[in-house]
Amino acid sequence: MKKIPAKSFLYRIIGICSIISMLLVSSLPLSAYAAPAQASAATAPASAGSEASGGGAAPAEVKTVRIGMFDNPGFSEVAEDGSRSGLGYEYIQEIAYRANWQLEFVDSNWSGLMELLLNDGIDILMDVSKTKEREQTMLFSNLVQGVEGYYIYTDSEGSGKIVKSDIGSVQGARIGADDGSFTITMLESWAEENGLDIEVVKYKEDTKWEDLKAGKLDGVVAYDMSLSRKQTPAFYVGGSDYYFAVNMQRPDILEDLNAAQFELLDEHPYYNE
Repeated sequence: MKKIPAKSFLYRIIGICSIISMLLVSSLPLSAYAAPAQASAATAPASAGSEASGGGAAPAEVKTVRIGMFDNPGFSEVAEDGSRSGLGYEYIQEIAYRANWQLEFVDSNWSGLMELLLNDGIDILMDVSKTKEREQTMLFSNLVQGVEGYYIYTDSEGSGKIVKSDIGSVQGARIGADDGSFTITMLESWAEENGLDIEVVKYKEDTKWEDLKAGKLDGVVAYDMSLSRKQTPAFYVGGSDYYFAVNMQRPDILEDLNAAQFELLDEHPYYNE
């Protein structure tokens, strides 16, 4: 037998091993190579879901909300050209932007707007003090809209019965107030605490300031935003928080309002001040 050189034999062994390795590799299943790609796809299920649904969630529905607006310079007023301004107007615009509301403005005096709120004529009203009685007929925002003080105002010329430095001059005074407003409660409590008998003249129409100027009233009780009317505050009778009040039939609007107000105050913690 012909003897095979050791080096040639070694080369043959290496060649045979190479052939066997290639055969083993070719016999592996394709899934062994696909595993890394599957793991990568599993890390982004949100992207895959967005493509399948056609590009993400649908935009929120725009909701029409009827908001009561009463004239009070500095808080809520309308210019001759129809443009609106004031702290209350700006506040409700901030809420509407965050809640995706389309506002429909309903203008009247405060007492008239309260009647509309109770009779499904509007959906929301600003600047409403919370009482147990009102909580039976309307919904209130979780957060306050602001804080206000109540004053007895006299004619700016100071020619009336009430004298700022003399609380006794309020005795027997005729004082105008918005019918159904919390200012009446504060005024009557203050008068009782100070031993004063007064006559409260309740107004459904906003003519009390004209009557004060005409001498038909000795004073008007109103909140401190009324300072912008250039009347003289004679006596402070109390103060309270005020809220957004919502139509009892619209809990969906209250839910939107609470979420938007929390968001606004989270961004601007001192917005209510």
